[in-house]
Amino acid sequence: MESTTTQNPAAPPLTMNRTACTSCHRPIAKLRHHKTGGPAPFDPAPAVNGNISVNREADTYQVITDKVQLEQHLTHCHNGGAPYLYVSHFVTCPNAAAHRRK
Repeated sequence: MESTTTQNPAAPPLTMNRTACTSCHRPIAKLRHHKTGGPAPFDPAPAVNGNISVNREADTYQVITDKVQLEQHLTHCHNGGAPYLYVSHFVTCPNAAAHRRK
């Protein structure tokens, strides 16, 4: 089942490490976790309901998991009233189950 996300038209899309999903062929951006370095795919368009903070300079991401982290994100990455948050491609890919580890 495909989830829907609402794009944030004021925010710029991710442009680094762009490629296409191997199963649905939609564009994705591959980034590495800010602590572990593990790679993950993201939808390049910002999402109003996103929970992924991106450091564009380091090509890394951090999952926003609580209100404190969200407030820190808003304080450090405030962009004219529109925080740029993104969503994992695993949330929107119609074939996400095929990519899960067994």
